Amino acid sequence: MDEANRKLVADQLTTLLGGRGDVQAYINHYETQPSQGILLEGTLTFQQAELLTEAIIVRSGRPGLLIQNGSFQPSASWPELAAVSPILIPSFASVGRIEMEVGNNVWSIGTGWVYNNHIITNRHVAAEFFQPSPVRAGKYVPKYRDSGRRETNGTPVIAPLKAYIDFGGEAGSSESESRRFELKEPVYLPDETAADLAILTVHSRSGTGASLPRSLTLATTPITAQQPIAVVGYPAEISDRNPDPQLLQAFFQGQIGVKRLQPGYTTAVSSTQVQHDCTTTGGNSGSPLLDIRTGHVAGIHFGGNFMVNNRAVPVTELRRILQELGLL
Repeated sequence: MDEANRKLVADQLTTLLGGRGDVQAYINHYETQPSQGILLEGTLTFQQAELLTEAIIVRSGRPGLLIQNGSFQPSASWPELAAVSPILIPSFASVGRIEMEVGNNVWSIGTGWVYNNHIITNRHVAAEFFQPSPVRAGKYVPKYRDSGRRETNGTPVIAPLKAYIDFGGEAGSSESESRRFELKEPVYLPDETAADLAILTVHSRSGTGASLPRSLTLATTPITAQQPIAVVGYPAEISDRNPDPQLLQAFFQGQIGVKRLQPGYTTAVSSTQVQHDCTTTGGNSGSPLLDIRTGHVAGIHFGGNFMVNNRAVPVTELRRILQELGLL
């Protein structure tokens, strides 16, 4: 660990521990005996602190850059992003945060993006709000949840979930209905034996009459390993898919669930999976992996282990499905 990272780690650990525990002893131990476990005086185990340390270090090498006003500020560790920003920026408006709504409750569950007047996301995202119709084979109906309202006798009012894609959600921006579009029935929502993809129909106009953003472009050839890519999406604090919230707060500096550009590299590629090292979380499910040389979609992120290894469906599989559906 170089001196700059040592200071960064020390400052972050001091803040997190609130003055409890020997920060310098932890750093020394981390550098000399990273495989052994100790308990820091305070609230962090060695394993938690190790992951936090990695988060702080990775922040400079695999950052999560805020997208604001449709653009971003390149990172010093990724100077090449400045050169390709004209290629990447046009894609941002076509990526949105997928939200569920019932009654007055709204929560985000993933990321989606526009292709050929449809929304592409993950199966496990769409399955949160759609289910197979019990009476019509091959059709889907909304799931139902407690709306938060009550009958006069106290019985909960169960209502169908509504789903939306919001193409806003930038840090510091005010919410606007003009960028929020209601999602309709899936045209593709397979079971768990298939690739983690879903293709949804969507209203062509928002609640205020705005048009759906333009379609992203799919890569025509498979990406290879060790290629620069960038994920565009909404890394969020989804408890069953992410580590300790403190670690996420440390990495994203308190701004969770907003639109970000997350650069990295492909690490391994097969016919069924693309592995990459962009720093993603549960809210990134469904995010497009963009080849930063072209701005074309090379894969669809679907899961992984925070800051360890992440996985995506290759665009070749999406192209195959779209071809079968007559949407390519």
